[in-house]
Amino acid sequence: MKRIFGLNFAFCLATALMAVWFAAIPSQLTAQTQGNNSVYGTGVTFSTAYIDASAVAGTSSATNICAKINAALGLIHSTPNTAVIDARGISSLTCPSGDTPWTYGGTTYTSPATILLPAGTITISNTWVLPNQTRIVGEGSGSVVSGTAVTTIKTSSALNPMIQMGISTGALACPTAGCTGISVEDLVLNGEGAVTVGIINTNAQEQSYIRRVAFYQIPGTGFRVGSGAQNSGPYTDITFDAGTSTTSSTICGGISGVSTRGIHGLTCTNTGTVPGSGAAVLLAGSNNSLENVTVQGFYDGVKIGSNGTAQGNIVLNVANGTPSVSNAVIHIVTTNPVSDLTIMGVNKGSASYSIEDDITAGTPLLADKTVGMYAIGESVTVTNATKAYSRFTTSPSVPTWIRGNTTPSTPCVIGSLYSNSAGTGPNTDFYVCTATTTWTGID
Repeated sequence: MKRIFGLNFAFCLATALMAVWFAAIPSQLTAQTQGNNSVYGTGVTFSTAYIDASAVAGTSSATNICAKINAALGLIHSTPNTAVIDARGISSLTCPSGDTPWTYGGTTYTSPATILLPAGTITISNTWVLPNQTRIVGEGSGSVVSGTAVTTIKTSSALNPMIQMGISTGALACPTAGCTGISVEDLVLNGEGAVTVGIINTNAQEQSYIRRVAFYQIPGTGFRVGSGAQNSGPYTDITFDAGTSTTSSTICGGISGVSTRGIHGLTCTNTGTVPGSGAAVLLAGSNNSLENVTVQGFYDGVKIGSNGTAQGNIVLNVANGTPSVSNAVIHIVTTNPVSDLTIMGVNKGSASYSIEDDITAGTPLLADKTVGMYAIGESVTVTNATKAYSRFTTSPSVPTWIRGNTTPSTPCVIGSLYSNSAGTGPNTDFYVCTATTTWTGID
């Protein structure tokens, strides 16, 4: 009898507790609409922070990805919020001619947003102009060559460019101070052998970058960063494979006329016809850095000064790959002024030159498989027509300034200087390498 009473008491207690719990919770949540996640405050409402674009009704019930994203942007158009728009559930991945996610059916939205693109191939026929504070993120770049690419944007026509980071005029124009916070990440751009430029940035500044993006079959330029994109970057983990679509002007990427946070991690491959001139990477502007670059199958690897003045730049770890660069891994030209340049870590491979320097008497480093350091300072006018540059290098192939604690041995490179810290008097402290390739004391 006691046991029965105990069981009845426990059952009644549990029932009472459940009744109190149900009474304490809020009323039943209404279903979320228009693809918005619900949030709870004083009541239940939709969230403008995270929107499922696949559930949003597009323009005229259109179901393609451009219509869906445009409609989702419209939900936050009148709010000051930025949102994450998740388009990964959309299956119709072809945008109609004349339309983009930001301008569709004549309706334009510039709402700040991070847009998550789905796996698969998105086919576009118009340049995607990314407005201020817009980030597009795919599900991975993979390798389009081996078929492991995850998110691919492919063109159905010759575009110039495929993606533009900010624009100065029109309905999508940047603010007066310039655009910020524009980025492209984790996807492939397939130019189908017809595109002039993959991505161009001449308007997006701070916090604007390209990261983990692969360029494929673009016979023009993979990416170009120009005036108006100051302090943008870094541009990281980028691959470029021209396939067989190369021309004499094919370029992997470059910086011109602007200071940026640099290009860090770049692989440029050409398995088609090697252009008779030109280079994979063009570097100009001031205060840029180029780091961890591998170039395969171009005429020159990195060309410095060909497309603008190049001052105060740093180049670190540039290697020649397979197929080989045919001329120079790094080529410094005289087309525009170049000064205050530091190069460290160059691997010649099977190229003709590791560094070809046209501005300091045009001396290519023929014998150097690797170069530890090559630094050029500023020019000094020696005569009315001749300029001289300060230069330091670890290469034994060109004149440099060396320090040691013994008498130097010959032969030497003409013009080199040697400081002997163990010198004992006249003509033993400081030496110059003369025209006979012998050291001569001059103090």
